[in-house]
Amino acid sequence: MSIVINWKPRKHSLETYEKIRDLHLAGVGANEINTRLGIGVGTAYDVLKRLGLMRSRSEARTLEWRQGKHRNPYTNGFNLKYLYDEDLFKKDTPDMAWVLGLILSDGHVRRNNWCVSASEDICQKLIAITKGGQLQKRPDVNVHSAIISNLKMCEDLRSRFGIEHDKCTSLKFVNLEKPLMPHFVRGFWDGDGSFSSILPKGRTITRFIASLAIAAESFIKDLFSYLKDAKVVKGGCIYSYVNKNSFSRNLRHTLSFGTADSLSLSDWFYRDSNEFNRGDLNYNKWIKYQRDHADVFNRMFSKKTVAE
Repeated sequence: MSIVINWKPRKHSLETYEKIRDLHLAGVGANEINTRLGIGVGTAYDVLKRLGLMRSRSEARTLEWRQGKHRNPYTNGFNLKYLYDEDLFKKDTPDMAWVLGLILSDGHVRRNNWCVSASEDICQKLIAITKGGQLQKRPDVNVHSAIISNLKMCEDLRSRFGIEHDKCTSLKFVNLEKPLMPHFVRGFWDGDGSFSSILPKGRTITRFIASLAIAAESFIKDLFSYLKDAKVVKGGCIYSYVNKNSFSRNLRHTLSFGTADSLSLSDWFYRDSNEFNRGDLNYNKWIKYQRDHADVFNRMFSKKTVAE
């Protein structure tokens, strides 16, 4: 089948163009076509591009990046082989709220990627929600990092929620829709919060304590105010101390609750959770306390059943 061209042939005949086309359609690469036909380097590519049979170099390169054949210098060297959920931070969903809490607690946002450093189970669940990412482990400590290299997601985090790289000094409390707030607070607690069971000396009942320690004083005060206004907790306290483990000796602020408020708080943000958007460590501590101290739990939540 002859071809029709809309440019004036210079060095090669129409017959050569037809051979280039036929070899390309037979699956032969452009460099191999040049070798077989004895034509100059790049000739086959230019002819095929003019015929509309070959992508531009930028399009071909992008395709190869997505297939993992080359490293993209614009994403810190990570392969663009993941089809990320780029609309994650555009939609108000429980998963988005949980991930946002993790980023504000144990994450950071750079120009072209964002990262969360946490336990392995949390990082794996985060990567499942974002539909891709790099999982790395620090060799000195048992900490994993989920690294998501996507410019659009980084831009959404900055433009919609105002999250910058140095978030310790600019961290602000985020007010989402009311149904999403338990998921957001749960994500933040999975990052910087903890649960602990303590049996005071001379007592017979084990206390269940929820605590959260961060450097941003305004954030922790806004969070405390929200929990009180939403009637999730009744008491609690904030105390400050110098973090001696930090090189800069930053002032740390801790929000702590007693047994009744800790159980109320954990019940509030675990009630609508699922195994894919919660950290296993804190959740298992809450379940264990329910099982070991069912009498205390039933006395405080008489209408709720203890988890099986």
